[in-house]
Amino acid sequence: MSAAANLKAKTAAAHHRAESALDASAIRRGNYSVSAYRKLIRANHAIWGAAINWMESHFSPEAIRADYDFVAALHAALEKDLELLEVSPLPTRHLPFEGAGQAELLGLLYVLRGSTLGGTMIARMLPASPELTNLETFNFYRACGNQPAGHWKVFQTRLNEALSKEGELTKATTAAITVLDQLHDCMAIH
Repeated sequence: MSAAANLKAKTAAAHHRAESALDASAIRRGNYSVSAYRKLIRANHAIWGAAINWMESHFSPEAIRADYDFVAALHAALEKDLELLEVSPLPTRHLPFEGAGQAELLGLLYVLRGSTLGGTMIARMLPASPELTNLETFNFYRACGNQPAGHWKVFQTRLNEALSKEGELTKATTAAITVLDQLHDCMAIH
């Protein structure tokens, strides 16, 4: 089994918990509320901000330029959405990873890059909710949809090459689950 497939299998329960907290089914049904959307943006802002803080603490931006730029661009879109929604951010989060290497970075990016896949669908569905129809605050989800074609396949190849050792895969899995659990926790904050 590939590293990408292993990550998907081993993070499935945490992914399900996070998706349930986001109330993704309400998005799919077209009845997402403004208050739920504000909470969703706040939670994502906290996680993407924590990712930037962690990356800056453990790597020079030059060493991980493409990854850093990816996270920073989407975080900036979340900042804009917070401002337009007139919502204050959640307190700064800390990602309590055991290590600070490439495996943890890849686990973090597995969640963030993977979320852009769902974000593309969410960008199309959110305006269908009556309470959200007139909002102009879908910057983050539109940015998710603007990722280069094939970016996920390229990232999966990177995962498979970098996480060929079981220990590295375990570290990446633990990091990914931590991020998903943090997102779940952020959604519980009112």
